[in-house]
Amino acid sequence: MARIHFVGLDPLLADHLKEALPPKAHSIRIHPKGVKAEAMREADLIFASGDDRSYRELLREVRRENPARPFIVVTRMPETKAWLDALEAGATDYCAEPIEPKQVQWLLDSAFSRRPAKAAAA
Repeated sequence: MARIHFVGLDPLLADHLKEALPPKAHSIRIHPKGVKAEAMREADLIFASGDDRSYRELLREVRRENPARPFIVVTRMPETKAWLDALEAGATDYCAEPIEPKQVQWLLDSAFSRRPAKAAAA
């Protein structure tokens, strides 16, 4: 079971993402916008709102603490520039609505397969 943290997601977007995750397969914790990286030390994966650029500071903090932790930016704005900005800032991936279960499963599989074996076991 993966420990997944949602950060700063609009409640409706968080609900869509939760619905797309396999039922009861993961532990989900929800954090408000502005939370510090230390609140997510036990997270296996982070989904953060990309509806504005405020995720960038959190991403820097997370990367300083654990460079291998998957960090996926989630947004309602499926713009190529926003997607590239997120990846260039160090996000593992980018996901825009509409969110489909198959897409979320691919994101999870992809994020966890990229982690070094040592980080995946932690």
